[in-house]
Amino acid sequence: MKILSSLNKRMESLFINVSFVLLAIFTVVVLLQIFTRNWLSIYQFIFFWSDKTPVFDIPWTEEVSKIAYFWTLYLGSAVGVRMRKHYVIELTPKVWILRNAALDIFADIMMLVLIIILIVYGYKFSVMGLSRNSESLEIPMFYVFIAMPVAGVGMLSFWLEQITNDIKKILGRE
Repeated sequence: MKILSSLNKRMESLFINVSFVLLAIFTVVVLLQIFTRNWLSIYQFIFFWSDKTPVFDIPWTEEVSKIAYFWTLYLGSAVGVRMRKHYVIELTPKVWILRNAALDIFADIMMLVLIIILIVYGYKFSVMGLSRNSESLEIPMFYVFIAMPVAGVGMLSFWLEQITNDIKKILGRE
């Protein structure tokens, strides 16, 4: 259990750091896109009296921002599983420890079903992306869609740690 916890701590740190870098890339690229599409077009109109299509459009910014957002979303979801930050409905008072632990295990089992679906079908979807290229970057969409099973494997590892802790609660070993 300590090995899994240590592995999950490292994986969580990796996911958070990669998400931070991707969020920074997303922010810079979107600001660049806004600057080139709006401000340089205004500059062109004011100084050159031209209302034609902007010549300063950078076509790859939209795709890069979507890819960064997609990866950040899935990696962040995996970290959310580890931190138990997803939506939870409390049905019983917190003092009913045993019943709450049993409900946590039920929720964990439902989450496992969704994680398996994400891994299996996310992988199949990723493989289909090998035959499709992005329009402006011309990279296989596999590299975009592989975020789903990667995050799913992370979620599965985090899930294993949580279900173990929930079982310990029921057995009274925590």
